[in-house]
Amino acid sequence: MTSRLPVASAATLAGTIVAAYLMAITGAAIVPGLAAAIGLLAGLVLQRSIRLGDPRPAAMTVTVWCGLVAAVLVLLMRLTWPALLPPGGASDLTHHLMLVDVLERSRHLVDGASEAALGEMAHYTPGLHLLIVVAGALAGIDAYRVVYPVLAVTVALKAGVVVLIAAELLNGSRSRVPIALAAVGLVLFAPMAYSVDGFLRAGFLAQVASELFVVAGWWGLANWWSSRAPAWMAFTGLMGAATFLTWPIWVGPLVVAAAVSLLSARELSSTARVRAAVFGFGPVAVVAVLHLSARCLCSRRVRSAGFSSRWHVQVRSSAGGSRRPGRRYGLRRRLLHRHWPSTRWLACEGRRRRTWR
Repeated sequence: MTSRLPVASAATLAGTIVAAYLMAITGAAIVPGLAAAIGLLAGLVLQRSIRLGDPRPAAMTVTVWCGLVAAVLVLLMRLTWPALLPPGGASDLTHHLMLVDVLERSRHLVDGASEAALGEMAHYTPGLHLLIVVAGALAGIDAYRVVYPVLAVTVALKAGVVVLIAAELLNGSRSRVPIALAAVGLVLFAPMAYSVDGFLRAGFLAQVASELFVVAGWWGLANWWSSRAPAWMAFTGLMGAATFLTWPIWVGPLVVAAAVSLLSARELSSTARVRAAVFGFGPVAVVAVLHLSARCLCSRRVRSAGFSSRWHVQVRSSAGGSRRPGRRYGLRRRLLHRHWPSTRWLACEGRRRRTWR
């Protein structure tokens, strides 16, 4: 059972994101408890369905996984203890907190009433923000106070998945655990600007969180290649869906890797190949179609309201552009300082830190 803990933890987070999004995309209110229960159920089902290899090296590897995840999580939490608020003063942080606030108050996806204030964030994939709202509701505190703990958990789990990938690739080697730990240091924490500073300074919250699901999907592919178990491909598909809803740009490498793996497994029968393709690509295709359909419907409403239908104006508007940027940013600034006191405090704190540097 302990050897399946990494599967359950990653699948629970991904399942919660997908469940909350499916609730919201249908027009229903987001129920945090139900979304978390569905995510937990998905994690339990997958961890019971997946068959791992030799239990002795698997148990040793998962012991290292638990120690590494706990160590990284403690180190990250100490950086902002006791406030546990996201550091940094970049504008991206403000935008993410605004979207979290709207989702927390309305329990629905962004509508026309909030689109004027959010700008380009109204069309942002809200996977991470939904997870933050669910975590805040379950903890009984404001959602913006769990932003940093949720991100710290994703980074810690990502480090643990890198260890598992390296251990899987070095299966049978006596020195696989030291090499796997060295891989975490070289791949993740040597380039600090990409792995940690992305959310500590630049405010790239969604990008950093989505890396967990991409790396976990690669781990699922590595295990599927060695076992050909359909449950591993289903795990990869769930990670792909969570990746798309969090930061869709990262889903490309995962989909390409899954396609190459399927095409390279020549010993598979046609039925097994189709089943693996459905498990691996089906969840990604479903959430992608739902999201793009919702965006197209939003574009039709914009055209029916009398806005220009020229393609370059629509593209610029979808990216947050405006013909009168001063008015749009002025409205956003007024709404920000009147209705989001926590975001105002973060902006002032970031300005103060930059002044004393």
